[in-house]
Amino acid sequence: MIPQIDKADILRYLRKEKEDLLMFLYNQYPEIRLSDKVSETINIEYLELQALILETFEFYAKMI
Repeated sequence: MIPQIDKADILRYLRKEKEDLLMFLYNQYPEIRLSDKVSETINIEYLELQALILETFEFYAKMI
């Protein structure tokens, strides 16, 4: 049986990863205090990563 890919599960996982990354940066580099510029950069990179992962899963889904 081929497993179904649930985009909602993927997005929940990615949001959790983003939260973990933000907490790591905050704890590791408290002097940054996640300025608007840093936060904006992280959000942009997160959205790019999210799009890439979803694209990969959609490609995989078409192949099976």
